[in-house]
Parts: sequence; structure tokens; C-alpha cells
Amino acid sequence: MAQTFAIANHKGGVGKTTTAVNLGAGLAARGFDVLLVDMDAQANLTDTLRITGVQPDVYDVLKGDAAATPVEIAPHLHALPASLDLATAEVELTTAIGRERLLADALQPLLPKYDYILIDTAPTLGLLTINAMAAADAVIIPMQAEYYALKGVRGLLDVITSVQRRINHRLTIGGVIVTQYDTRTTLHKQVRDTIAAQFGAATFSTPVRNAIAIAEAQAKHSDIFTYAPDSAGAEDYGRIVAEFVRRYDAGKRGTAANFS
Repeated sequence: MAQTFAIANHKGGVGKTTTAVNLGAGLAARGFDVLLVDMDAQANLTDTLRITGVQPDVYDVLKGDAAATPVEIAPHLHALPASLDLATAEVELTTAIGRERLLADALQPLLPKYDYILIDTAPTLGLLTINAMAAADAVIIPMQAEYYALKGVRGLLDVITSVQRRINHRLTIGGVIVTQYDTRTTLHKQVRDTIAAQFGAATFSTPVRNAIAIAEAQAKHSDIFTYAPDSAGAEDYGRIVAEFVRRYDAGKRGTAANFS
């Protein structure tokens, strides 16, 4: 059965989609069967993967108009795309029965087919992000090495705790990934140390350095391993993939800190 991860942070531009794409690609390259789910109305993950005109998408699935039908991206890698229509889902699904668990119910038939399901979320803490957390075993939090990014994470932790208590009792913090890290900056090192102190074992040991190749790869609709395999970005995400596998291969769960 798949282990499911929501990649979430209500701050935009922290690397949620980049992490979903590169973590998914890295796991697939190791032979794991991976499903990427786009739960962001901006559909950046869908765009990065060059998925166009595919129906049904996540919007149709959440409305109950169609079953989840993933698209093959590469060997061992599939995706459930989003469209701009997803922007109306927050309003349209407000009165739906069991509205917080619509995604969890839709993904249930797919769990035996994958090793990992990674859900890319919007930079909000609304119904779509709650759906992602309700479907997940754990939350992966990409976080910039900046003071205000650290200060603002409390709201996210409050939502995770609320979902854990009221909707999804198995939900944990699966990991914190420091992104856009500048090794030359003392402030970044201090913030990273603070993150590690706060989240303990949940903090991934490798930060993702600022690397132009990461942005270029996304603009070229590619993962970093395909676009620039010898780059610093590929090295960093490669180490994150390796650490992720050490934590979660063979059904390992609950190795990260629990903030209930």
C-alpha cells in the first residue's frame, strides 16, 4: 500500500512543486512506483510535467464526476493533473458531505498500485490543502532559510494538529526540507539551525542550495536529474531522496517527530 505525503506550506515560493517533482522523479528512478497529485489551482506541477488537455483531472475527481485516472509521465512515475477549474472547488465543495475527505476517498483505489503518493498543495490552508492532509500519512514542509518563513510556520502546524485530531489521526510531520539555501550567508545557517532545533529528527540533513539549474529545469518542464544531473541541485535532491528512502522504505512510518 502506498505511503502518502502532502507537500505543504501556506507561504508561496518555497519550493513545494519543485520538491514534489524532484522527489518523485528521484524515487521513480530508484524503481519505486510514484504518483504525483496536483492539488493547486495554479497547476504548476501539471505544467512542469507537460500535461495538457487531460480529463478527468483532480477537479472532476473531487466533484465525483470521474474516477482518479493517472497519466504516465515516465517509467514508474504517474500524475493526477489539475486545471484552473480547481480554483472554484473551494466554494463548490463547501456544502459537500465529507468534504475534507474527498481526495482520500478518491485515492483509496490507487493505494495498492503505488509505493509513494506525493500531493502538491496550494499556498493556502483552505479546503484543498486540508483534503491533501486528510489523505496523507505525513506532511513534508519545504521551508526557506529566512526568518519570516520560520515565524509563519506556526499557522501551518496548527492546521496539521487540527487535522490530526479531528480528521486524520495518523497524520505526522514527515520532514522539513530547507530550500533556497545560501551557504555563504550566516543568517541562513542560523535559521537552518533554528529549524533543526525546533523540528529535530524531522529536519532533512541536506538543505537545497540556491541553484539556477533548479529554476531552469522547471522552466524546461523537467526534473533536475534529467536537466542537469551534475548540478548542485541534483546533488542536493539526490541526497534528500536517499534520506527519504531510508526513512520510509519498507513501510517505515512514524520516524519523524509528531507535533500533536
